[in-house]
Amino acid sequence: MQSTLLKKIPKILIALCLNILSLALYSQDKLQVYKAKADSIIAERMVNSLANKVKLVDLFVSFPDSTKSCFLEYKSNKDKKIKFRTVSFFFELYSSSLDYSFRFPIIVTKDKSLESDLPFFEGIPKCVIENKSCNFITKDSAIRIAINDSILYQDNLKVILIPENKKDVYYWEVSGSPKIHKKNKPKSINIVHRQRRIINTISGVIIRRN
Repeated sequence: MQSTLLKKIPKILIALCLNILSLALYSQDKLQVYKAKADSIIAERMVNSLANKVKLVDLFVSFPDSTKSCFLEYKSNKDKKIKFRTVSFFFELYSSSLDYSFRFPIIVTKDKSLESDLPFFEGIPKCVIENKSCNFITKDSAIRIAINDSILYQDNLKVILIPENKKDVYYWEVSGSPKIHKKNKPKSINIVHRQRRIINTISGVIIRRN
């Protein structure tokens, strides 16, 4: 249920990306060499049993011309040599104990160095990275707490796990909003028509309502 910016790419955008790609073929290493660099970071910083569960879900390439970038399919392009500035590998890690999927990027530059302003695995609890019990209430429990607190739009709830700034402290954010049909979708949605409950992952106490 985790909200994500990574959506399925329309076919017309894929065609545009392939057109850019055809102009960008170059004598850099194959794309799979750069993925191996990203994989090595995961292997170094996660226990093996957890690292093996990580899946590549998206690939985003920024070309030398800073105005050009696009998503690509990895499998069909892994053996190609592409001239790029950076390549972002987006991975997903599913936690069965929390019933929650974490997504995180690892960005590799053309010279195989790592580019990131954030710590690796930003937004993933330390207990998950170390494959230990987090003692968090479950996502479903957070939903029940929000419903029992009379949150509106109970037929359209979304849940994300949010960290407290620069601390290994997390909260469940349960948000409800009215369903918007595509035909009647307004150009802008009034943010007043949205409710949230911020819930402590350890105690289950609601710390904020809005």
